[in-house]
Amino acid sequence: MPNTVLRDLRELSRDRTSLVAERSRLKNRIQKILEEANIKLGSVASDVLGKSGRAMLTAMVEGQENPQPLADLALGQLRLKIPQLVEALRGRVRGVHRFRLKQHLERVDFIDAQIAQLEAEIEKQNAPFDEAVSLLAEIPGFDRTTAWSVIAEIGIDMNQFPSADHLASCAGVCPETMKAEVSVSAGRLAREAAGCARSSVRVFGAHPGAKTVTSLPSSSESPLTGGASERSWPSVIPCSSSAITCSSADVISRTWGSTFDQLNQEKLTRYFVKRLTRLGHRVTLEPCSAAA
Repeated sequence: MPNTVLRDLRELSRDRTSLVAERSRLKNRIQKILEEANIKLGSVASDVLGKSGRAMLTAMVEGQENPQPLADLALGQLRLKIPQLVEALRGRVRGVHRFRLKQHLERVDFIDAQIAQLEAEIEKQNAPFDEAVSLLAEIPGFDRTTAWSVIAEIGIDMNQFPSADHLASCAGVCPETMKAEVSVSAGRLAREAAGCARSSVRVFGAHPGAKTVTSLPSSSESPLTGGASERSWPSVIPCSSSAITCSSADVISRTWGSTFDQLNQEKLTRYFVKRLTRLGHRVTLEPCSAAA
């Protein structure tokens, strides 16, 4: 049973997760309204609620129908796509579309304000764990928000997890096994208990397809990693667990290179020997001393 501080932090973190999920649902509804009006903004702009997209939506709500003035509201790199924006913004926006867009945008603003308030309170509650948060934020794919969620769900006492595999099991993300053509996965209680943890940290920040400079290594960076689809999450999450539990005392982070090196040393050795051989080198392997 976690102490009062962690329980309070967990409730705040889960509240924030619920608000972020609700904001995503509102974004999808806005996208659906645009599609009904034959507005294809989402096919050109990566985020319809970004600065450019929000300015265009606000202009639509105010009655602007001409696609050229709407496209001219684009900012930054999106201005390079103004011709495509003009075509994407040719639609049939009716009064009911404007009314619904206005309501959804007002809800988004309200939720954004609540999320900001929650994050400020979470930062305050995380003051006793600031060192652990900073260490976790160094893990590729993590940021301070992800670190908050990890600490809220599992605490900072890693002695309760004998290994990274136990932590992955606690999160309910162990790969399924097959017995007599029957899939065996985590039990009902484990799935329910782990639901908030997985959604809070977006599977420990291990979405392999994240388009950020801190995303997990791609297949070109490590021979042991697979593709970037969500099917690969179960194989990536234990690496996140390993990065979290690698200290025998408290939470500590380490680089992904050393993490993947320890997954399958023999396979990694064969891989690099084969690569060097193809490059025309003769490879002789000698074990290093313990001191090295």
